[in-house]
Amino acid sequence: MGRGRRPPTTDVLRVGGSQAVLAIQDPPVSVVFEGGFRSTTRFEIFFVSSPVSRSIPMNGRTKYGSNHAPDAGGRHMGVPEQGFDGRTFGKYLRNVRTSRNLSLDSVEEMTHGYPEPVTKSHLSRIENGRAAPSFARMYALSQIYGIPISTLAERFEIDLHRGMHSEVEEMLAPSVLKKALADLHDSGEMLRGLVLATTALERIRNSSSKSTDPGIIHSLRFHRLVFLSRLERYETAKIEAEQMLGELDDSADEVLRFKVLRCFVLCSYELERFTIAKMGLETLRERLDRVPLSLRAHFANLSAGVAHKLGDPRSAAVEYRDACRMFEETNDFHNSYVATLNLAQAYVDMGKTREPAKILNRILQDCERHGYQRLQALALSLLCVIYMKSGDHEPAESYAMRSNAIARPREFVTIVFRNCYYLRKIAQDRDDDKSIRGFERSLKTLLNRADQSMDVVQAFRREIGGESR
Repeated sequence: MGRGRRPPTTDVLRVGGSQAVLAIQDPPVSVVFEGGFRSTTRFEIFFVSSPVSRSIPMNGRTKYGSNHAPDAGGRHMGVPEQGFDGRTFGKYLRNVRTSRNLSLDSVEEMTHGYPEPVTKSHLSRIENGRAAPSFARMYALSQIYGIPISTLAERFEIDLHRGMHSEVEEMLAPSVLKKALADLHDSGEMLRGLVLATTALERIRNSSSKSTDPGIIHSLRFHRLVFLSRLERYETAKIEAEQMLGELDDSADEVLRFKVLRCFVLCSYELERFTIAKMGLETLRERLDRVPLSLRAHFANLSAGVAHKLGDPRSAAVEYRDACRMFEETNDFHNSYVATLNLAQAYVDMGKTREPAKILNRILQDCERHGYQRLQALALSLLCVIYMKSGDHEPAESYAMRSNAIARPREFVTIVFRNCYYLRKIAQDRDDDKSIRGFERSLKTLLNRADQSMDVVQAFRREIGGESR
């Protein structure tokens, strides 16, 4: 199959032949099926992130095309650099089908009436890794199997990133796996961490050995939850956290149960399921005396985040300070910096500039020294915000560009969105029409993927009249 052609301002992904195309028309995403059927979707959250066209031929090899130079680091945002191997995804689909006692024939029959029915022979090829499903067929399977399309897309994307397979192999050894997961988390390499945790879990589940410590499986599943939530894939993370909570029996470690419930509460708040989230938060509060200081610090940071998200940065700042103190007492420097950055954001939202600037400049060097790239990008972005509020565009532009150099190739979407929003404002002040158009394209591409509660996301939606919904 040849490469997908790029119509103007359109990003194209072709999956498994020419039947389905995902195209960003300066969002929303149009899905065009053979025969002219058209639908609108937000499916680009899993596949499209920068002006890149990708073609996935039926033989499993992947080609990538682009009309611009790579981001810093030599990689396009969210695009793996090696080939696609669909065997793991195919095995996952087979397990889902058989767990529902569905035969290949019954699936074919049940998909009649969808834009692209899934034939018995084609489903067999997909399950054996010899074909990649089109979006239309993936949607049909999600409906038949009763699985959110987001879950199937999540699994498919992980297989797209199996190009780093040799690197994953080196990290899978028990002696290095735990440290590798921690290092990937602390450096902000969340997608790589997700691939590693998922691959390690699959290896254990497919192993003939029955002697694997259940604690290792629980640990890997929790790491998956953390990476999913850090990637802002809250729906998938919430579903998996709920499943894990249901499977943990009374003998399960209280600390593990607390950590999984904390992740569930976080995802519920981000998804605006406030009633469930508040119930979970109260359950966590009741269990504080059963967990160590480190988890009490995480609870304070979460509780502060909830207050912050609900529009009370002053109350949030009090709890952020408590979280910072407790993290420092336990020598958890990474999470201490996380809470400190949250505190700086709360100060900014309270209208302060001098105090958060001092905090950010103080911890920026520490984040650089430790290799905490996500925190470094976030600190630089917050400094951009502070200087924009002060009307000093030159340092604001410098901080935003430095932040994007770190955040863009690592797909820190919300950080990139905020930086591009202010860079566009600076370009408007200079009457730089070319830069304005470029930043607007980036913002529209990222709009549905960024944190929707952010003031800059809401402001940009108002400015464009909601056209990207």
